[in-house]
Amino acid sequence: MMNNFSTIYSSNINNDGKINIDIVKEKNIKKSSNQKCGGTSFAGHQFRVSIAMATYNGARFIDRQLASIKKQTYQPFELVITDDCSTDNTLELVEQFASVVNFPVSIYKNDRRLGYKDNFLNAASYCKGDLVAFCDQDDIWDSSKLARQVAYFANQEILLVTHQYELIDEQDTPLGIVFPKLKKVRIYRNLTADPFFTFYGMTLVFRRSLMPENLLSLARPLDHSMPNTPVSHDQFIPFLASVLGKIVFINEPLVRYRVHSRNTCGPQPVHSIISRMLNITKNVEERSNYFRNTSFVLNSCAESLKNYMSLFPECYLSRINMAIIIYKKMANNYKTRSLIYNLSSSNIKRTIVFVTLIAKRGYRPKQKGGLGGRAMIRDMIVMICTLCSCAK
Repeated sequence: MMNNFSTIYSSNINNDGKINIDIVKEKNIKKSSNQKCGGTSFAGHQFRVSIAMATYNGARFIDRQLASIKKQTYQPFELVITDDCSTDNTLELVEQFASVVNFPVSIYKNDRRLGYKDNFLNAASYCKGDLVAFCDQDDIWDSSKLARQVAYFANQEILLVTHQYELIDEQDTPLGIVFPKLKKVRIYRNLTADPFFTFYGMTLVFRRSLMPENLLSLARPLDHSMPNTPVSHDQFIPFLASVLGKIVFINEPLVRYRVHSRNTCGPQPVHSIISRMLNITKNVEERSNYFRNTSFVLNSCAESLKNYMSLFPECYLSRINMAIIIYKKMANNYKTRSLIYNLSSSNIKRTIVFVTLIAKRGYRPKQKGGLGGRAMIRDMIVMICTLCSCAK
């Protein structure tokens, strides 16, 4: 057994709480005139996989997560852990693990709390592998997880691979629930994935080239569910992957996601089509505010992409420019859509707005900057119901 040593560093965080990227410059891929789009493909798919784990007081379950990493049929190139000022024995358990595995384990200790979003990106910024896998501290990986995901990267256009996950309780007992519902493998071409679809971090493996030098020093887009805060790591990386290349979604639960009282976040409830239809006409005014916020967020996506253009190779520029155009179109459509749900406006004005959206192809597919056909059906139902309500 090869003896590994675990090195503890302090990450350099400035007075604003932002990560100082200067300390990890040598670990990121540098842009050059001959840098290729997509990624590198190795004979036999021998990619170096870095696991990026963010920890905080995870001693209760982390040994089970680490054990599942050790059992991977495709062994990682390294495990990188950034600890967010744990007060329990998380780091002691990690150091014990580092002494019995055949791959390097590096530990970086934050000087102050970053929160899980920035801490995951912090961990990824230290990674040296060709691919990066986000890893929670309290789940259990299927032994074939990395092998199943890495195989897809033989296609250079694939930038990110994700999969389903199964819920378990605190005693590792399966709860019989798998998210999301998926019957077959899906491959999303660039800009065909819903920009607001939630990818869970512990399912993601992505090319490290999605995080070029200085990326984290720039502002991230805003979160559509919390418009005043930047997107999380598991929204940000899929956002970039969707703009620049292809995403693969595997219809296999390769992670057992633990549900317990201290989850930072968790799966959202799945509603049936009937229940969603019944809820369409509820909280109409709130939906109006939500659509205005969504418009604001989409504009922030476009502005962020403008700032990122100099970081990626020239062969990506046409895709980035196209994404900027699409996000701005979608932002305008959501802003217009909010007027349909504004009940303080007259019915005539709301009707004109709805008809105008149809005439201007505002409900075209989302990958073309539209709202999608389902949005048109929802809006039509809201219009009919609110008009009928006023007529009584």
